[in-house]
Amino acid sequence: MARARILVVEDERIVAEDMGRSLDKLGYSVLGIATSGEEAVKKAEELVPDLVLMDIVLRGDVDGIEAAEEISARIDVPVVYLTAYANDETLERAKVTQPFGYIVKPFEERELYTSIEVALYKHKMEEELRSSRQQLRNLAAHLQSVREEERASIARELHDEMGQALTALKMDLSWLSKRLAKDDTSLAEKVESMTMLTDRTIQGVRRLSTELRPGILDDLGLAAAIEWQVEEFEERTGIGCEVSVDDGVINLEQGCSTAIFRIFQEALTNVARHAGATKVKASLKDKDSKLVLEVKDNGRGITEKQISDAKSFGIMGMRERVYPWGGEVKISGMRGEGTTVRVSIPLGGRES
Repeated sequence: MARARILVVEDERIVAEDMGRSLDKLGYSVLGIATSGEEAVKKAEELVPDLVLMDIVLRGDVDGIEAAEEISARIDVPVVYLTAYANDETLERAKVTQPFGYIVKPFEERELYTSIEVALYKHKMEEELRSSRQQLRNLAAHLQSVREEERASIARELHDEMGQALTALKMDLSWLSKRLAKDDTSLAEKVESMTMLTDRTIQGVRRLSTELRPGILDDLGLAAAIEWQVEEFEERTGIGCEVSVDDGVINLEQGCSTAIFRIFQEALTNVARHAGATKVKASLKDKDSKLVLEVKDNGRGITEKQISDAKSFGIMGMRERVYPWGGEVKISGMRGEGTTVRVSIPLGGRES
């Protein structure tokens, strides 16, 4: 098993060398010794150690906490603090950098060994957790993409195949109706009944096709699809909806347009089901190089508990939909003053 590589940051050279000997005895490899915060940042970036042992009080303008913060911003490496100062102020400053350990001088070799091993293990577990979370998000994004493709395929099948077949059937019924004997009222009524049923079925197929994948989203784009959705929402629920769409919101990647549109649908669905609102205001804008969708209602308002509820799958779904594009979803509300859903996505392409 490879020895863990450690960078020692200590401005007392004798103390640093003594620590180096202890680390070697414990089975670790000392990559180097830095005596200032600036040198620690430079060496950490150059050597990329497995762990940094960081003295908090260092000579110069940059202390150990500031150096650790800068190192963490550049590379992913665990930091364990070494210090003779354990006052509350120092501890609070150190907590901000999320260290992997904190050893108060003087310390025994066994304490040093235990702290290093715990830090290395914790860092490894965090890496595995991040990797697992990323894999799950990639899978969720893939499943969303596959689902949209399947919905689009089924919508086309319904619209083209079944729609055409039903239209042909209606034409045949019309042809048959014109050739019935004038005194054969029972057959005429039957044909009329069949024609009406065919019309209702055609309307149902169109509705199902549109719900699965509105053609207007693919043909005319996101702005037109949102305006259409607002009209459909008002007609279905009776809730007034005012919408504002920037003319410049065009030429978006299809997947991004789909994500925004589905979030908009989910937001309106939540209004209809839970808000008890009488009015909704929605906007889609290009603001500061970001696409911003905002949906605000005047209903009963959402609580922080509801927002953070692990069973709020609709909210989680919204956030996962924008994740591949580096977007974010913010939901806020006050009791009796309505709820606001705000979605922003950088206009620069999908995250790699």
